[in-house]
Amino acid sequence: MNQTHPQNNGVNLPPRTKKALEQYRKRVWIIKLAEGTLAALFGLIISYLIVFGLDRLFDTPTLLRALILIVGMVGMVIFLPLKYHNWVWRNRQLDGIARLLQHKFPRFGDHVLGIVELAANRSDQSSSPALVAAAMRQVDEEVAKHNLATAVPNPRHRRWALAVGLPLLLVIVGALVIPATSRNALARWLTPWRNVERYTFAQLEGQSDLRVVAYAEPFDVKAELKDGSPWKPESAEARYADQEPIEAKREGETYEFQLPPQTEDGKVNLRVGDARRSIPVEPKLRPALKELIANVELPDYLQRGEPRIDDVRGGIVNLVKGSTATLEATTTRELSEATLNNRPQKVEGANVITEPISVEKTTEMQLTWKDRYGLEASEPQKLQIEVQDDAEPTVAITKLKNNQVVLSTEVLTFEIQAEDDFGVKKVGLEWEGIENPIQNPQPDIGEKTVSSGTPNSESLYVPATFSVERENIPPQSLRVRAYAEDYYPNRERVLSPQIVLHVLNPAEHYKWLIGQMQLWSGAAKDVHDKELQLHQTNRELQNLPTEALDDPAQRKQLQKQAAAERANAAKLDSLIDSGEELLQEAGKNSEFDADQLKSWAEMLDKLEDISSKKMPTVANLLAQASEAPGQTSDQQSNPSDQQSADSSQQNPSSQNSDSQKQTTENQSDSKPSDPSDEQSQASSGKSQNSGEQQSGKKDDIQKYGPENKVPSALTEDETEKTDDPNENADSVSVNRSKPPEGGNNAGPPPIANPFPGLSDIESGFNLFDDPHAGPT
Repeated sequence: MNQTHPQNNGVNLPPRTKKALEQYRKRVWIIKLAEGTLAALFGLIISYLIVFGLDRLFDTPTLLRALILIVGMVGMVIFLPLKYHNWVWRNRQLDGIARLLQHKFPRFGDHVLGIVELAANRSDQSSSPALVAAAMRQVDEEVAKHNLATAVPNPRHRRWALAVGLPLLLVIVGALVIPATSRNALARWLTPWRNVERYTFAQLEGQSDLRVVAYAEPFDVKAELKDGSPWKPESAEARYADQEPIEAKREGETYEFQLPPQTEDGKVNLRVGDARRSIPVEPKLRPALKELIANVELPDYLQRGEPRIDDVRGGIVNLVKGSTATLEATTTRELSEATLNNRPQKVEGANVITEPISVEKTTEMQLTWKDRYGLEASEPQKLQIEVQDDAEPTVAITKLKNNQVVLSTEVLTFEIQAEDDFGVKKVGLEWEGIENPIQNPQPDIGEKTVSSGTPNSESLYVPATFSVERENIPPQSLRVRAYAEDYYPNRERVLSPQIVLHVLNPAEHYKWLIGQMQLWSGAAKDVHDKELQLHQTNRELQNLPTEALDDPAQRKQLQKQAAAERANAAKLDSLIDSGEELLQEAGKNSEFDADQLKSWAEMLDKLEDISSKKMPTVANLLAQASEAPGQTSDQQSNPSDQQSADSSQQNPSSQNSDSQKQTTENQSDSKPSDPSDEQSQASSGKSQNSGEQQSGKKDDIQKYGPENKVPSALTEDETEKTDDPNENADSVSVNRSKPPEGGNNAGPPPIANPFPGLSDIESGFNLFDDPHAGPT
């Protein structure tokens, strides 16, 4: 490069000329490369300062920072390589340098270019070497006269140096005065792809992470300054989406903003001094309780293999003493934590499994939970753990009457109902005779198991039977109870209320029914006598003139008459019911023949006919007459006429007497006959045979049975005092202090209890004050 070798006779450039050209080339390279480098630095420094300035105003977006960096690097990436190519690469030979001289020294440059070309490639054979050498000496002398350092074309390196120096000075001053800010801006400028937080003078704690808030509920946002924050503004501002901004004053190092309820996703934009923060917000429903169950491990003695599962969303957990419970809660969202009375509990997804709970007394607890977004339940789930004793079972006998007379061959059917909160182990029957030193000195005692339960049998409804004959129990009065046992250790069995049964053999049962039928006959006679009296009164009322019916006293009398008719009808209904029960009892005993049963049934049919057709009709007509003033005599006589007609049609005894041959007029004056006459006749034949069988016994004791099949009757005085028209008679009684009226139609006197060997001191089965005293 420093020398040119001629093809034939080589000619070298003079040393001075060659050295001058090489120095000039070097200077051109330095100046032009300096210009490119300074231009590249200028672009970089300016782009840095732009990012620095923008960061002071707002958080410069990543894309903008990247764009600024790219523009700033244009000088380095494009201009500097172009400078190198144009001024270094293209001018690496001396002929190129000689051409650059032509810009400053055109003539001198031509001379230099000529000798460089002669020295590099001498192709002109006509030129003599002497002439060439003379030309080179001449140019060499000219080189000595020119300062090639000033011949660099358009040098701008000083301008670029000045352009770079001013912003560089700003950068240096910033680095010295606010080094943290400068370093932060440099990092954000050089690495725009990184999430480098913008440095601010008002420095905030925390990050701009997603914030989940309760759906449609007010929420607060706190902005807290760092301890070393250079700037602490007195107020700050927050804005949710496009809503009105909310201002908050600084309290210590914190700004607290109260934002209104939100239902849509958005961002909270905070402005604290030069600090800016955008917090994304997502409203969500609070985690709610979907299911809450208690897995209760019961005590071992209850023999429950599996835990009991209770739904306790109501807040009540019932535990029997000795139990432990584990709560399992399921919520609507995956949870992060849960506590029971401020103690952490196990969390699996959306489920909470508590530690085993075992308490000795009633305790209140609170279950709380928080989901993965930090939302808590709207309110804690309050739980009341109630500790209970293992209660005794309950047992009762149903469908079996108390204090009843039972035939020894009869099989009683009924139900035993037993319940226990943790399983009925066994139910059964136990019985004991009612002790009496005279009538029953050795009462029978026994029991039997009816059914066995299981640990899960919390209720048993067991059909049961009881037969005195099957259990080999002699006829006597018995107390029968049902019992129940549960699984509680060493607990005595629980007994039901007692049922008193008076067990009679067929003969005794027959005599008892005969006595009851005689009582029933007496009651029927009383009802018949009362009907005769009412019939006579009806006839008297029929004959009253129309004017008399308008008298208030007569109206009251009519109302009393109507009430008496209704009361007597009610007595008759009760009498019919008791007669049907007696007939059913008689049907169980083979001692009764078919004729007796048929006769009693016919008598009941006649009483039912009287009850359903006659008595209510008369009472209703009388009531209508008492409430209808101003009627004609014909209208007021209709009730009595109707009553007389009904009386004649329904008279049961007229079908068996000579009155059947009378005229229609006499039928209206006929009176109801006594149905007890037929009963007395029906029972007379069989009672004589029974009397012969029992001739060795004295019948001097009161009637047998704690509860007569025949309802008690009112005395005559009480009947006369029935003034209330709304008073209903629920039963019929017989006054035993005197024989019933009716002469021969009256039934026989009540017989004494034919069974002195059976007694029930508690229920009055025999009316003895002293259990050791015999019949008087």
